[in-house]
Amino acid sequence: VYSVCIPTGDTRISDTINGFLLDMDSSVDVFAEKVRADPELANGFNAFGLSQGNNLIRGYIAKYNDPPCHTFMSICGINAGVGAFPNCSPQSKIIGGVCQALTEVLSTLAYNPVV
Repeated sequence: VYSVCIPTGDTRISDTINGFLLDMDSSVDVFAEKVRADPELANGFNAFGLSQGNNLIRGYIAKYNDPPCHTFMSICGINAGVGAFPNCSPQSKIIGGVCQALTEVLSTLAYNPVV
């Protein structure tokens, strides 16, 4: 059994930076390039995605899918969007009030058609 993690960066640091700064379309392109460069994946593969990796694989399937993804398993994906403002907990003693206000404002706007 062959297993591989395909990051968008060539180092752990560049992969982390790409996770924040590289747009999804470019991330999908990098992912496709690395998949195509791996001879073990030439006849297709099964994919397992975590968090935003789910969107990366879904983008690959929609845009390229060559070599083909035979089976795709999505775990903890962000398909419906982010559930909270990152690192801002309403339970925080120091900034909890600000985080609670942000949560209330942002949650009402999340699915507003204007936004």
